[in-house]
Amino acid sequence: MPIPAKDTASPSVEHQFPVVGFGASAGGLEAFKLFSKAIPQKSRMAYVYVLYLYPTDESYLPEILQKFTGIQVHLIADNVQIQPDYIDIMPPDCLPTAVEGVLKMESIACRRITSCANVRIPYHSDYKTFMNYA
Repeated sequence: MPIPAKDTASPSVEHQFPVVGFGASAGGLEAFKLFSKAIPQKSRMAYVYVLYLYPTDESYLPEILQKFTGIQVHLIADNVQIQPDYIDIMPPDCLPTAVEGVLKMESIACRRITSCANVRIPYHSDYKTFMNYA
C-alpha cells in the first residue's frame, strides 16, 4: 500500500534513494515487463512508470506487472510519498508531479491538454527534490 505523504523537510542521507522513471506507449509493455522482472526485491530504489494511454482508457498495467516482479506495484494516488522498492504507475488521465518526494496528480481534463502532453512531465516536477537523491 502506498504511504501517504508526511510533512517532512529534505530527506536525511540515510533516507535518500534513487528514483528510476521511464515511459512508453503501449508498444513498450514488453520492456516494462522485462525491466520489472529484473528488479531485485530490495533494490532501495523507487520506480515510476508512465504508460501513454488515452485519458479515458483504463490502465491494467499494475495487475499485469505484479505478475512479473517481487515488489509492490501501485497506480499512483494523489499526495503519496515516493518510497523505495515500489513501482508507481501514472494513471492515464493525470499528469504527475513530484514535490519534496511527494507524488501529486493533476487531471489532464483540468489542464485542457491532450495525453501527448505527458511528455512534459519532467518540466512540471520539482527537479530539486530528485537532485537530493542523486
